Amino acid sequence: MSNSSVLDKIQKLEKLVENGERDNVVVQTLDKLIFYEKLKYQQELKTLMKKLRRYENKYQLKSPEFARRFQSGELKDEADYFEWQALWRIYNRLNERLEILKQ
Repeated sequence: MSNSSVLDKIQKLEKLVENGERDNVVVQTLDKLIFYEKLKYQQELKTLMKKLRRYENKYQLKSPEFARRFQSGELKDEADYFEWQALWRIYNRLNERLEILKQ
């Protein structure tokens, strides 16, 4: 399913709510969807953190400091570093999404 069709469905629900719709089934369903998404992101973050910790332990460097040094060019171009950087970016993106859901 495309992002635009998902957004279309969400916008339809938004219009219904704006027009006074207060269906408990819709509210409960949305609550469950948000709960499920938060749980999914938390589990993915936990898995990513384990992978990040392996690199942190191997190189004795925390991920935020690694990312700063890698982006500034202070570190060599090693395969591990590229994978670590990719994992760190994914971790941050998932954290941002989780924070949106927690609001």
